[in-house]
Amino acid sequence: KHCNHLLIQLQINELKELIEAALFAKKGGVQQSTYREIQIHGPVQLNRDIISLHVPDTPQHRKNDKMYNEFCTKNMCKLVYFDTKNNQQFPQQNTGWTGMM
Repeated sequence: KHCNHLLIQLQINELKELIEAALFAKKGGVQQSTYREIQIHGPVQLNRDIISLHVPDTPQHRKNDKMYNEFCTKNMCKLVYFDTKNNQQFPQQNTGWTGMM
């Protein structure tokens, strides 16, 4: 009810991809026409509610690789670097990850 004004802006393929990601933890992003920043107003438990941390694959971000890996290990999520030019994702090995992507 609180996000209807945002949902009506999505194309059918974008909405379908969003639903599949939410319900089935399917990897997505290819169908989205634009970047959307979303705020969650309510309790979030990182090790329960977050499946993966997506980080741009740039030298600037790679410098923080240790910090990202420690965060993912602590919160049991997967680290994924993504190519900002080709929209490709490169999973990073992380021994603390137990979820699904």
